[in-house]
Amino acid sequence: MIETGLELAERHRQERDRERSLDCRRAHQEHWVVLQREGNASAFNGYCWTPSAYSAIRCRHCGRVWRTKANYVRHLPDAERGTP
Repeated sequence: MIETGLELAERHRQERDRERSLDCRRAHQEHWVVLQREGNASAFNGYCWTPSAYSAIRCRHCGRVWRTKANYVRHLPDAERGTP
C-alpha cells in the first residue's frame, strides 16, 4: 500500500509522540500528577463530570498530558487546583 503525504506525516507524528512519551516515562515520573482521576468533564458530555476507567495525567516537567487506565495512577498525587 502506498501512503499519501498526509498519511505519512500522520505516521511520523505518531512515532514522534511515542518517542517523546517514552522519554517522559523514563525521566520524569516523579513530576507526574493526576488532573482528573477516573473520569472527565468535556464538551462531549456537556462539561458534566462523567465517571470513567481513565484518568488524565500531566508531567509538570515537560507539560505532556495523557489519559490512561494504568494501575500506577493510584500511586500519583492529585494536581493542586488552579495550577497549570
